[in-house]
Amino acid sequence: MLKNAEGEEKTPSVVYFGEHETLVGTPAEHLLEDEGERERVVGSIKRELANRRPLALPDRRVRPVDVVREVLDKLKRDAEELHFHRPVQRLALTHPAAFDALERDALEQAARSAGFGEVRLLEEPVAAALAYPREMEDAGRNLLVYDLGGGTFDLAVLTREGEGFRLAVEPRGLRRCGGDDFDYALYDHIEDEVLRQLERPLDENGLDPWQLRECRKRKENLTHRAQLTVSLFVAGRPVRFTLQRSDFEARIAPLVETTARLTGELAGEAESRGYKVETVVLIGGASRVPLVQRSLAGALPVEPRKWQHQDVAVALGAAYRGWEVWRESGEDLAWRISQEADTIKTYRAYPDDDSLVHEHAEEAAERMDELAWKEAQTRDTQEAYAAYLGDATLLRASAEDANESIRWWEAEIEHHKLR
Repeated sequence: MLKNAEGEEKTPSVVYFGEHETLVGTPAEHLLEDEGERERVVGSIKRELANRRPLALPDRRVRPVDVVREVLDKLKRDAEELHFHRPVQRLALTHPAAFDALERDALEQAARSAGFGEVRLLEEPVAAALAYPREMEDAGRNLLVYDLGGGTFDLAVLTREGEGFRLAVEPRGLRRCGGDDFDYALYDHIEDEVLRQLERPLDENGLDPWQLRECRKRKENLTHRAQLTVSLFVAGRPVRFTLQRSDFEARIAPLVETTARLTGELAGEAESRGYKVETVVLIGGASRVPLVQRSLAGALPVEPRKWQHQDVAVALGAAYRGWEVWRESGEDLAWRISQEADTIKTYRAYPDDDSLVHEHAEEAAERMDELAWKEAQTRDTQEAYAAYLGDATLLRASAEDANESIRWWEAEIEHHKLR
């Protein structure tokens, strides 16, 4: 996982549209604490992609697709400036399985307006199914993915086909069900307690975004604790009470029970069509809520599996799909390295211009890490490349040529470094 400009592995899909600047991610989230700027902050936009009406901000209107573009633009910029140091043109982008053609078109439009030339869209449960077998053993042939993320709920049964998975039956889901809804439910509970103690709401002007963020932290704490103490000041007056996990669970029970019912129904439908579920995988941070796991245990004959990458499983699956689509063959790699070596030979033909030789050698040296990695990839994945090329003989020749070219090229660069 690459880190963004803030040093984080995950970038919140939150955008601040200021008068003079646009911020994405954690810097935008922080402005929710600023009463004068919070109206310019937009989040949970995935739910709004089906809505073609612009969002009204203090001094402008922005379309949901524009918000997505800003998020993708930041990810692209951080990858180019901090990691690859060259343009990034390819994007594997995931979406809820329930997205319709208009929503998928909106995503692709946002990606292309952010500067991506090649875009591959992939359903989130399919992406998770691609990642899980690579990280865990005994995934089975038929896999049910329960994906409860921040904004949407996705449910899909997939069956193994070749090296990947395909949807076995029509996926199901809820467009407005996820961790965000759990945060709002907890916010409502805390506001009810504030009303009881102070006879006034948390915020006289409506929702308090800062308290909503605090509710997310409390929700995560209640995953591990049966109760916690809530202390806050409302209009300068203190409020303190004990928050029980059971109170939180009572608030979210209708949503969780709906997801469990849909899960049981889909598993039964899949079995009736010959795709009996062998493995159930939990994806998304909200699936860690204990009530979710208890509800599913009662609705399914197979115990759901947790795993260490469930927060980023969809992103991992997208990365695997991108590698499958765009990986280089051994023959392509040999040709590229050969071209680099020929270029250095050409420069060496003009020994009177040492500056030109050194300049190119320095540029070539900067690419050494990438090519060394590709050399190892060429050696270590011969079988995969052979399947990709369909010709093992060609593969071996290409790999040998690539390795020979790299060895020659390394020696040539070292020669110029010593001059």
